[in-house]
Amino acid sequence: MHTIPLIRVLLVEDSPADAATIRILLGEATTAKFQVDHCTRLGKAIEMLSMAEADGHPMDVVVLDLGLPDCDGIETFHRAQEAAEHLPIVVLTGHQNEQLAPEAIRHGAQDYLAKGHIESELLARALLYAIDRKQAEHELTRLQEEISERLQQQQQQVAQALHDDLGQQLTGIGMMVKSLEHKLAKENSSHAQTAGELATVIAQARRTTSDLAAGLYPVEVDAESLIPAMAKLVDDTRRQCEIACQLQTDVTSPVGDDRCAMQLYRIAREALSNAVKHAASDRVSVELTALPDGVRLAVRDHGQGLPPDRPIGLGMRIMKYRAKTIGAELRVESQPGHGTTVVCQTHRRRSPTHEASAP
Repeated sequence: MHTIPLIRVLLVEDSPADAATIRILLGEATTAKFQVDHCTRLGKAIEMLSMAEADGHPMDVVVLDLGLPDCDGIETFHRAQEAAEHLPIVVLTGHQNEQLAPEAIRHGAQDYLAKGHIESELLARALLYAIDRKQAEHELTRLQEEISERLQQQQQQVAQALHDDLGQQLTGIGMMVKSLEHKLAKENSSHAQTAGELATVIAQARRTTSDLAAGLYPVEVDAESLIPAMAKLVDDTRRQCEIACQLQTDVTSPVGDDRCAMQLYRIAREALSNAVKHAASDRVSVELTALPDGVRLAVRDHGQGLPPDRPIGLGMRIMKYRAKTIGAELRVESQPGHGTTVVCQTHRRRSPTHEASAP
């Protein structure tokens, strides 16, 4: 026998008529049984979400009107999303704010419904699909985190092998060649100079190996140290890759929190690596710009650009995943022959206000 699932819905709607309509439509649905908790203000909704979580009976989905007495527009969605990061949010739109629905989708809403054009089964299906998609997102995020963690572990293993095995072997070979140079010099052999040149080449290979190992080890970056870490990344790229590379920034205060800073650093490092490997550019710039509600990171090269039909590689997928974990947007701007720019823009959300208000 098929069991009809019970879905807890938090309806945040200040219009009594619209709220009553949603209740009636969900009551008529046959695909699931919906338990609707209703409030009229965002502050109260945030409070109810917290209480439901604490009681062990969390909500399954949030149905959110973007025009509320205590918050209006896309800010309503941002604050609700921060309070219910793990829950799907379906946006309700009216004539006054229907243009905000696509923007809410871009920022993470699962769906939107236009008031006055909702049917019972359409509403039920939208909520169930929203829950399924959110669960799929969680699973994808888990897999991406696992891939990222394994990549870091492999990088660390390679770095250790470079340092402990190849590096030590080069050191030993260098010492032997240096000893041979001294012995040949004492014998006034014409091969002493060749041995010295060989020792120089081996020493350079040893330094290159050390730099490669250092670049593969995980770098710990926090909000306070992001700018110095970026400066070192740029300097290391310029020195190791022999390419013009510079950092431009007007950021004078800590960037977000430690998690945000770490992900921005890793995105910059991946974008720089891609530019050096694939762009065929003689210069690359890293720009970190302060914005009213966050920061904008741009890694720009002046190389051959990307073809329009180029498939998305693993590096780009990981950068997009890293941006998503901090609520940022990542995009690539490129034209063949005119270079490529990887842009990551963060949004500093306001802290949600837990104000007591009428339901």
